[in-house]
Amino acid sequence: MLSIDRTLLLLPLASLSLISACQEDTAAPPGAGSFEDVDYVNVRNEPQHRHEFENEAIRIYDVFLPPGYVTLHHAHTEDTIYLVVRGSTLKTKALIGASSLPVALPVPTGTVMWSAHKAEPVVHEVTNVGEGAARLVGVELKYEQSEFTRPVLAGQGLQLDETYAKVRVYGLTLEAGESTGEIEIDFSGLMIAKTEASVTLSGAQRMPRTASYEPAAWEWLDAPGTSTITNVGISPLTAVLYEFP
Repeated sequence: MLSIDRTLLLLPLASLSLISACQEDTAAPPGAGSFEDVDYVNVRNEPQHRHEFENEAIRIYDVFLPPGYVTLHHAHTEDTIYLVVRGSTLKTKALIGASSLPVALPVPTGTVMWSAHKAEPVVHEVTNVGEGAARLVGVELKYEQSEFTRPVLAGQGLQLDETYAKVRVYGLTLEAGESTGEIEIDFSGLMIAKTEASVTLSGAQRMPRTASYEPAAWEWLDAPGTSTITNVGISPLTAVLYEFP
């Protein structure tokens, strides 16, 4: 379940996010409503935010917005990190929660966005005003914030791109035949493909397994000990890897 351009774009929430992509002018201040005053569904019930996986720590959903699609007004209340697998131009109209950008905004492929929805809940609708479909993978982080005490992961093709309150974000790029070498994964994590790839995962506590990934495919990593990620395909592997405290 994997994919990526060589360059991973990490854009701050204030300048680019699904919460604050764009706002139409209204008589009332944008996002000034309250949960009691507006009609909305939970993001779990928005038809194009498709549930994929959930455990006690995280929930994964796949967002697919065809050109012209307007979502239902939906609420985000859990801290969420997004990976844009297929970019487009998105416009957001917020009923609850601040919005900082007055126009539709391009959201490039490969962008990673952190949104602190728990502290700043939002109810909004999102419109894909671009020419192509948009696709994102959202990961809700349900656990409480804690400090990272482990060393940063080191391995071939791995690069720490950003550290947010609840997650470290690594870019992973492996050419055909390349391997990370042994990396110490003594945490729960998630790998999401940005490109098509064939990958073998192996390790001291893991039976070797080969999988073929499409963009937006993901792999939950929770086997303790050392692991090795090897690109056994003919195309470069690009992915993001999330490390959770």
